[in-house]
Amino acid sequence: MKKTLCLMVSATACLLFLCSPALAGKPSNVIDNSNGFPSGPHFTLNIHGKTDFSCENNDTGHSIFVPEDGAGTQIHVVSGWSLDHQTVLVEDITVLDKCAVFDGTPAVIALPPTKNGYRVYARVLAKPTDMPGVTITPEIVLVEDEAGTDLYYLGEFDLTSKNLVRDRGKSKAEDITGLFLWTGDVCYDEFMTLDCEHYESEWVFNIGDFVEYMWNYDNSGLKLLQVRFYPN
Repeated sequence: MKKTLCLMVSATACLLFLCSPALAGKPSNVIDNSNGFPSGPHFTLNIHGKTDFSCENNDTGHSIFVPEDGAGTQIHVVSGWSLDHQTVLVEDITVLDKCAVFDGTPAVIALPPTKNGYRVYARVLAKPTDMPGVTITPEIVLVEDEAGTDLYYLGEFDLTSKNLVRDRGKSKAEDITGLFLWTGDVCYDEFMTLDCEHYESEWVFNIGDFVEYMWNYDNSGLKLLQVRFYPN
C-alpha cells in the first residue's frame, strides 16, 4: 500500500495549482514556548468565529470562517498530492473553501504532504469574556486503496476530542497532534480473507492511499483559533 497524505480529493483539487510556497518561522531571538508554540518552520491556519457573516470564496489565504456559536461545523483537509501521488501541488497550507456553513458546505484546506506527518499546536485568542471555547472531534470518513476499493478499519485517535477554552491571562498554545494520530487495524478483503495491517499512533493520512478525514468543530463563542503545523 502506498503511504500518502490524501483526503477528500474533489473537483476543488484543480484550485491547488493556484498556490505559492511560503513557510513561516520564528526569528531566532524569540524564546521557545513563550506563547506555547515551538520555534521552527511551520504553516499557520486561522479559524475565525463569526456571526451574521457574508462569506464569499473569492480568494485564497490562511483563514477560514465558522459560526461563532454552533455544533457540528465540518472542516475538511485536502491532500497536496497530485492524483497519481507523484507530484506535490502545494508547498503552503492553502484554503480552498473558507466558508464553513455560511455557504452550505464544509470548509476545505489543502495541507502540504509529508510522509512523516506534522506536530500540531493550537491557541485560542481574542477576549476571554464569558470564557469562550471550542471542542474538536476528529473523524475518519473512509479509507481506500489505490484502486478506490473501500478498506475496513477499526481503531481510534490518540486524542479522541480536544476542548480549548479562552480563560483569563496569557493564552498559550496546546499540543493537539493526537487529533491526527491513529492506532488500529486497516484490512483488505482478499478473496473472503482479511489481510490486515496494524498501525500505532500513525499520521492518519498514511493508513491508506485515500483517507477522508475531518474535524467536527463545536464552537461556543470563540472568535479565533490559531493552528500551526510543524513538519516532522
